[in-house]
Amino acid sequence: RALLPPELAESRQSPASEQLRTWIEVSLGDRDGAAVEGADLMTHWDCARADRMSKGEVGSFARALESLGYGIEPDPRFGGGGIRSDQKVVLFPLGSERIAASSPAYRAATLLLHLAALVAASGGDVGETEERHLEEHLEQSLHLGAEESRRLRAHLKWLIAEKPRAAGIKRRLEGIDAARRRLLAEFAIATAAIDGVIDPEEIQTLTKIYGLLGFDPKQAYADIHSLQTRDSWRPAEDPITVRPPEAAEAGYAIPEPPQKPVHVTSNFALDMDRVERTLAETETISRVLAEVFAEEPAEAKALEADPIASSAVPGLDPRHTALLRSLQGRSELSGAEFEELAEGLDLLADGAYEMLNELAFERADCPLLEGEDPVEVDLEVLRELQT
Repeated sequence: RALLPPELAESRQSPASEQLRTWIEVSLGDRDGAAVEGADLMTHWDCARADRMSKGEVGSFARALESLGYGIEPDPRFGGGGIRSDQKVVLFPLGSERIAASSPAYRAATLLLHLAALVAASGGDVGETEERHLEEHLEQSLHLGAEESRRLRAHLKWLIAEKPRAAGIKRRLEGIDAARRRLLAEFAIATAAIDGVIDPEEIQTLTKIYGLLGFDPKQAYADIHSLQTRDSWRPAEDPITVRPPEAAEAGYAIPEPPQKPVHVTSNFALDMDRVERTLAETETISRVLAEVFAEEPAEAKALEADPIASSAVPGLDPRHTALLRSLQGRSELSGAEFEELAEGLDLLADGAYEMLNELAFERADCPLLEGEDPVEVDLEVLRELQT
C-alpha cells in the first residue's frame, strides 16, 4: 500500500500524493462531498496505530489534503478530534480561499446544525431531500462565507453518516441564558415540524433536547400541542391570575384526572406559518450564539492564567491536566462518564483520549487509556505521568 508521510504533505507530484488524489477523485465522483471509511483513509497515511488516527495525525493529514485542494470533516482545526478505523469521515473539494480556523459564526452554525441533525435523524436515516433542505435553510439564514458554507455542508454529511449524539451539545450550551435556550428549543421543534408532521420518534428526541437545554422534558409535549392549536408558543414566565383570591363556598373536590401520555400524530394539523416564522429566526439565534462563542478566547486566557496552570503536567495544557487528574483512583469508567468529564472541561472526548495516550506513549511507552465502553485506565501509567 502507498502511505503518504507528513514530510510529503507539500509535495503535489509525489507518487503517494497522486495516488491519494486519485482515490479522492474516485470517492467523490461528481458529488460535493463523500463519506468514506476511516480504515480506507488510513491506508493513505502512515499512522502510529492500525485502528486509530490521533488528533495530531488527522491535523497533519488535513493539511496534506489541503495542499491537494481537498478538505476533511472532522478536522481538528475546526473542532474535530481523532478518527477510529470504524468511523466514517467526509472528503470534499475546497475552493480557492483557505481558512485556518473556525470563526464564532461557524461554531454557532455547527451547534444549530448538530441540533437540527439530531431531530432529522430521529426516525432513522436522513434522506437526501431532508439533508438538502437543512443545507439550504442554514446557508440562507446564517450568511457564512463561501468556504465556511462548503465546510458546513461537509460537516452535515459527517453528522448524518456518524449518527449525531445529544451528548456533544451539552457543554456547548454553557454561557447561554434561559431565554436564548428557549429559542433553541423552538428551533428544534420547528425543525421537527418542517415536513408538517411530528412523529413519536421525533418527540422522544425533542424531550431529550429539552432536558439538555435545562427545561422539563414534559414541556416539549405542551409546546408541540400549542403549535397544533395556534396558542402562543412561548409560555408565560410568571404565574397567571385566574381569579383574585377570595373565600369560596364549600363544595365537592374535583378528582385529579388520570395521567395520560401525550401523543402527536399526523391527524393533527400544525401551524406551518408559525413553523416558518420560527425557522426565519435562525439568523438571530446564530448571531446570539456567535457572540457567546466569540468570548471563548478570553475565557481560555483566564484559565491559562489560573494558578493551577503552574502545576500543569508537562506536555499538557491546564484542561488536559485537569482531565488527567480526574482519573485518579479510577481503573475503569464508562464511555459516557469519560465523555462527560472531557466536555466539562470544554474538550472533545476523542481528541482528549488521544492526547493523553500520546503523552503516555512518549513517557511510558504504553497507553494510559484503552477501550471505549468501558474506558480502562492504567493507574501505574497515570502515576508515572504525574511524577
